[in-house]
Amino acid sequence: MMKLIKMSTAAILASIISISAVADEDHHPGEDQAASSQMPEMNQQGQMPGMMGQPGQMPMMQMMQQKQAMMQEHMKKTEGHLANIEALLKQLVELQKK
Repeated sequence: MMKLIKMSTAAILASIISISAVADEDHHPGEDQAASSQMPEMNQQGQMPGMMGQPGQMPMMQMMQQKQAMMQEHMKKTEGHLANIEALLKQLVELQKK
């Protein structure tokens, strides 16, 4: 029974690690450094070039807001899954004590 608990715990930890790896797959090293090294100048309307988007395309700010909202939703779902895993682990420990 102890071997089952160890294997279950290892499987759960592996799934948690893989979830965080998938959530971080959009991050590319070096982007942060390149973005912070130079700030583009503002245009005549007081906006940064490229933030408006091309005609027929979604503006970059709107895309960033949608991506942020999608990531928030994903994090809420992940937190719910982790809470369920924690509850199941507690139940497993209680069963082990009996």
